[in-house]
Amino acid sequence: MTTRRSRVIVGGHSAINTFLLSLVELQKENPSAKLVWIMRKNFVEEVYGGEEKDALKVCGALGIRIHELVDAGKIEVLTQFYMATGFEQVL
Repeated sequence: MTTRRSRVIVGGHSAINTFLLSLVELQKENPSAKLVWIMRKNFVEEVYGGEEKDALKVCGALGIRIHELVDAGKIEVLTQFYMATGFEQVL
């Protein structure tokens, strides 16, 4: 049996809500699948927001959910990821 690994580069609450959480749902159908979240932030805690104390309740709820999934090991996180854009060659 082969383990599948998905690498996801997303940021912002809308991307978390629409894409990352959808992949977590798919992961339930294939528990051996590994989900790796790649982000430019220094620490994953930066995306959790205010959680229970967040002024925007929807954003707070997303922060809580993602925090739980990361702590449970459902999502592996790689931080401080940067990509070269290639624009310097065009200019």
